Amino acid sequence: MNSKGKFDRQVCTILQRLDARILSHETSIRDLENIKGMVPMLISDFDLHSVTPPGIVPKRTAIANGKSLSLQALADLNKDNYDVVLDCIDRTLMARKDPESRSKLEPCNCQDIGKDRLKLLRYMFEHPKVPICEETTKYVYGDVASISANALSKTFGALRICLWNGPYIITESDWGESISRTGSVYMLNEEYEYLVIRYQI
Repeated sequence: MNSKGKFDRQVCTILQRLDARILSHETSIRDLENIKGMVPMLISDFDLHSVTPPGIVPKRTAIANGKSLSLQALADLNKDNYDVVLDCIDRTLMARKDPESRSKLEPCNCQDIGKDRLKLLRYMFEHPKVPICEETTKYVYGDVASISANALSKTFGALRICLWNGPYIITESDWGESISRTGSVYMLNEEYEYLVIRYQI
């Protein structure tokens, strides 16, 4: 067999192998598409109890002004003793419109507030001594791109509106550590009582 015949046979073998690989990849892609199509059905059936081993019930915990309540205090818990209550289990946020006169707790409108802002609020309630600024947002959201002073200002503006424009969040001038040096530091007003109710993680 001449060299041209050998070359043609090698090319033919390579092409056959490529066809086999292409077919294998197409089969894998089709299988992945089928699995992908099943995901929405799996998500729609998902709930917390479906991934909890039988006999184990998720435990509730409550954090008042940054301190975890004992089991007895949790059993005797009265939300009316607090000025702002974030209940992550019932998915509600309540606050007094006039905490000075101890007006009743009223549901806040969180419909357009966004989960990231609620996460920030929850962090503040659980860590009331930590000032929030451009540098400390990484404690809330992890090591992601820093949040600008302007974005933080808008975030806290929205949170204040959500909390009936009550005196719960204090704004102070930045301590000079900000990247922009024009930002502000946001802290909870310690005159009031804050409560978070959530599952123990």
